[in-house]
Amino acid sequence: MSGILDGLSAESYDRQYTDRELLRRILALLQHERGLLLRVSGTLLTSTLIGLAVPYGVSQALTRTRVDNLPLTAGLVLAVTLAGALSWALQYIQRVWTRQAMANVVMELQEQAFRAAVRQDARFYETTTQGQVVSRITGDTQSFSLTVTLTLGAVSQLVLVAGVLVMLWSVHAPLAAAVTLLIPVVVGVAALFRAWARRSTQQTQRAVANINTSISEAIGGLAVAKSFGQESVLLEEFRAVNETAYRLQVQQGMIYSSIYPVLGVLTGVAVLLVAYLGGRAVIAGGIDIGQWYLFVQALDYFVLPLTGIAAFWSQFQQGLAAAERVFALIDHPAPVHTGRRSLPQTAARIELQDVTFAYREGESVLDGFSLTLTPGETVALVGETGAGKSTVAKLLTGQYRAQGGALLINGVPIEEYDVAELRRHVGYVSQHPFLFAGTVMDNVRLGRAGASTEEAEAAAQALLPGWTEQLPDGLNTRVGERGQGISLGQRQLVVLARILLQAPPILVLDEATANIDPWTEMQFLRALATVQQGRTCLFIAHRRGTIAHAQRVVRLHGGQSQLEVLPTAAARARPAGEWLLPT
Repeated sequence: MSGILDGLSAESYDRQYTDRELLRRILALLQHERGLLLRVSGTLLTSTLIGLAVPYGVSQALTRTRVDNLPLTAGLVLAVTLAGALSWALQYIQRVWTRQAMANVVMELQEQAFRAAVRQDARFYETTTQGQVVSRITGDTQSFSLTVTLTLGAVSQLVLVAGVLVMLWSVHAPLAAAVTLLIPVVVGVAALFRAWARRSTQQTQRAVANINTSISEAIGGLAVAKSFGQESVLLEEFRAVNETAYRLQVQQGMIYSSIYPVLGVLTGVAVLLVAYLGGRAVIAGGIDIGQWYLFVQALDYFVLPLTGIAAFWSQFQQGLAAAERVFALIDHPAPVHTGRRSLPQTAARIELQDVTFAYREGESVLDGFSLTLTPGETVALVGETGAGKSTVAKLLTGQYRAQGGALLINGVPIEEYDVAELRRHVGYVSQHPFLFAGTVMDNVRLGRAGASTEEAEAAAQALLPGWTEQLPDGLNTRVGERGQGISLGQRQLVVLARILLQAPPILVLDEATANIDPWTEMQFLRALATVQQGRTCLFIAHRRGTIAHAQRVVRLHGGQSQLEVLPTAAARARPAGEWLLPT
């Protein structure tokens, strides 16, 4: 069994909630739908009472109606039929209202979960995959919704059981007492399944999250796998996680299925008990034939709902496990940003003073790194892979916080700035430009909220005249997920146009030309000359073309900046490879 459960440990942000805590959270969610749920409760109660009237009416007919009294018999039959039809109509209305309420709850819960996922910083996603988050926002919220729907059904069944008990006790107390003895037995069976079902469900949900992660990674890296002929590796990895999920789902199905045969045995015992004791009571004259019929019929209204409640308990554990996973994501603390300062819309002075940073404890990436950029200056930061260049960019864009030293913008610690304001004032271009599915125009307009089509077109043309004509439909060209459908270089130009529209006073390029060909790089650098005007720029680069756009070049090595700081002319004279060698 341990092999099956490999990789199914709780995620780093999972929390352990008590049932009481979970129920309190669930009730708070349902408060928003209390109007609909009150109507649901009203129809539940009414349909239950009408449903109970049917067997009671039949029993009265058997007791009081003579065979030759056809009008009275016909009237009772008609009344029972109408009562059954009305009960069915009320149940239909109740189900419609229940689905509407649950749809509203799921929408609210998914929005809360998505908001929590967006709120997290880059460090959260270092240990959490996209597939795991997607599974919680989609699959677990749906499982939770199904369980709440089942809960309402269980409440209906509970009301029905209570109504049947009241009716039976009013007819014949000794026989009703025998039927009532079934309740603790059924509750005991349900309790035995509780912990087993909860644990199995949590493991199954984690396995499903692993499937989502595997699919997401496989599709995202499919082009790379194909280029190396390694599609079979992806298939084997997926087959392994799928096999784990399959085994756990079969195991979960066995748990849920095993409760029904046990409850079926209890139902059989109840029928035999009522048939035997009721028959003896009729012979002894304690009850009449109509009342005995009422007890036999009432078993359907008592035992079946009671077994349904017991079976529901294991399904309820599935819902609690799903709710626990969703609430763990929602409750995971987001980074606290207390800064409230605004940045001026002018070129900024940037100072990094003895900055230290480590992704993992004891593994410093930056160790006493210092660098100053004056307003309007462009500095190229070079160094070998893993030296910490991209880390500097992430610190400057607010994705991470320095663990030592200070990062100042215009003499103010970066922590004092409002983080949303900071990111609006820092334009960031990575070597992997990200475009959302839609049109090129849509992606350019992301640069500034509320930007008009005309402003986006003006920014695109100001960037590099004529480049949009190379697109199939100009700015109206549709792109797929992550910008599929246009070249990497064109995606970079879209990102630059977006930044031109954003008009940030600070620009950070993180190996932006690393993956494009020389011709596309030439176009990109021409566009870059337009974008960097009047801005403080930090270019992380290896290529000489990008370095040539800088006024100074600083080499990062061993987590520290080298003392050697070269102006552009001297940098151009050095072979590009020399920048990667330690001095």
